[in-house]
Amino acid sequence: MASAESQKLKVLLLRSESSGPDKYVSVLHGNGCDVYTVPTLDFVYQNTDNLLEQLNAPSSYSGIVFTSPRAVLATSEVMGDHHKVQWMKKMCFVVGERTGSLVREKFGFNHTGSDSGDASGLADKIVTMMTGQNLPLLFPCGNMKKETLPKKLKEAGIQLHSCTVYVTQEHPDLKRKLEEYLALKPDFVVYFSPSGVSFSHLVLKQSDCFESIKHVSIGPTTRDALEKSGIQVFASAEKPCPDAVLLAIRGS
Repeated sequence: MASAESQKLKVLLLRSESSGPDKYVSVLHGNGCDVYTVPTLDFVYQNTDNLLEQLNAPSSYSGIVFTSPRAVLATSEVMGDHHKVQWMKKMCFVVGERTGSLVREKFGFNHTGSDSGDASGLADKIVTMMTGQNLPLLFPCGNMKKETLPKKLKEAGIQLHSCTVYVTQEHPDLKRKLEEYLALKPDFVVYFSPSGVSFSHLVLKQSDCFESIKHVSIGPTTRDALEKSGIQVFASAEKPCPDAVLLAIRGS
């Protein structure tokens, strides 16, 4: 009879390692999985002077939008306490629980949209709440942002001032770490972003165990990136949170 240890599912997370307790690792490990994390992305901050100029003019905006944890971290590098007091009176919109958690930790802002699932869902919430607002929203973002949010808001007549505050590039340890963990023959690989798919799919396809791996995406945009890369998607988590990933892995 196989031991309980041998029956554990091996799950490989393609995402940046958390600086604190990792909820994805905790939830999956607590539900009988062996979990490994491969950092796929590296980030370089930029345009801090431009961002600071925008943060110094809160009266020009109705609120601020964050669609990634990295955008929050980039903004926190230049947002002073006096900015926090001024921007706390504005609306704040976020995608994902991790992003929302960081907004609370770094700025203390109340926010809307952490349960929206993706940029399209967040856009719908913004349109509903921004009725009658004439001032634009400030949107600190990365160089690889999708146009879903800007397009939907533009169609609804809502102005969005995008400010590219970080550049996404391949993590220098990606290939080495990925090959190391693929040697363990994981049962599942979970993809957290389209750029993560872009940087990792060639290494994955060259692996001996590629055909046996079940591929799980977080959100429809990452799912689309997998499909465009020729990778069959086993399941897609409906929301960017650990419980949704667990449900996807279980095939629920």
